[in-house]
Amino acid sequence: MLAEVNYSQQGARKNGLQAASLPGIDQTFYADFKNTAKLDYLEIPVMARFHVGPLRRLFVDVGPYAGLLISAKNVASGVSEVFVDQNRTPVPPMMGGPIIADFGGTTDNKSALHTFNWGLQGGLGVAQSVGRGTVSLEVRGELGLMNIQKHPDVDGKNATGALVVALGYAVPIGLPGMP
Repeated sequence: MLAEVNYSQQGARKNGLQAASLPGIDQTFYADFKNTAKLDYLEIPVMARFHVGPLRRLFVDVGPYAGLLISAKNVASGVSEVFVDQNRTPVPPMMGGPIIADFGGTTDNKSALHTFNWGLQGGLGVAQSVGRGTVSLEVRGELGLMNIQKHPDVDGKNATGALVVALGYAVPIGLPGMP
């Protein structure tokens, strides 16, 4: 068994036509702009490690993880005409159109996301004894198994995922009375 506590920075980028809101108007609009989501998690994976090969240097890790959302920010940039639909229909004059808006800015998005996340991790690695400890190099994949959005009808359904490359050094610690 292998348990860890990891900091994980995840996110997504979207460039182009996407849903947008305008202050004081309760309607979804569309516009061309750049948007980057930045999510910071504290993750606790608990994995089984299987050593393979004659020298037991290669290993496979697999198991679940739990994640706690620390922060979530959206960073947007760009100036665009605003459209009433995904077909790029301009806002009509009777609605104050055409509208050109600046979408630049950073917003805290944590309240729109679930604080808890969970999923599966698995990886392949190699380990080598060095001194009292062991140096390891591992490539691991992570797949979130829950929708992180609190309001999927408005914000859509999204799950997390990550590719991790880890270099580590482990030193065994013994507890009194344990071999």
